[in-house]
Amino acid sequence: MRLIDSGLVKEYKNSIFGYSVFYPVNWAVGDVDNEGKQVLFSTLTGENIEVRVLDRLPQESFEDWFARWAPNQKFAELSDFTSRFFGSGQKRTDGLVYYFYDTSHVYVLLYHTTDSRVVNYRSVISMMARS
Repeated sequence: MRLIDSGLVKEYKNSIFGYSVFYPVNWAVGDVDNEGKQVLFSTLTGENIEVRVLDRLPQESFEDWFARWAPNQKFAELSDFTSRFFGSGQKRTDGLVYYFYDTSHVYVLLYHTTDSRVVNYRSVISMMARS
């Protein structure tokens, strides 16, 4: 059985940027802005997973983009990642941030914990990234 046919997940489709992602059926979805650049998938616990679309300069490498947008993080802490549908990107070593990119945008999948710093839905962000 395909995951989408299980009744446990729904598919969110962003028609502006042309991406889609699976998310748990009992999670809330909300657009943060009117441009479709920021979407939150939230649980009742307060934890959420965000999809954020950021612009990439023409001819800019992903490594240069990363240095510009994440100056306090190390590029060496990223590893290659391939989704279930062969989309490729980068994954942070803790598995809580994923980056996918094309020539003009970077699509960032971020896990936000509550103040407790406990990661209750690590498998969900992994599933979302693979979708």
